[in-house]
Amino acid sequence: SLALLLHSDYKTYISKDDLKINLWNFKVNNQSYKIVDLKLVNIEDLIDIASC
Repeated sequence: SLALLLHSDYKTYISKDDLKINLWNFKVNNQSYKIVDLKLVNIEDLIDIASC
């Protein structure tokens, strides 16, 4: 599932899916900072996913 979270500074936001969490800046919309990037060799090894 995909989710967006606006920070209280109103300049940045977080996007997340099941395996990634990224930090974005509204002024720089073509680049994000990876906070979490799970890369699984075998998807069956997945036990927990990121959730909001």
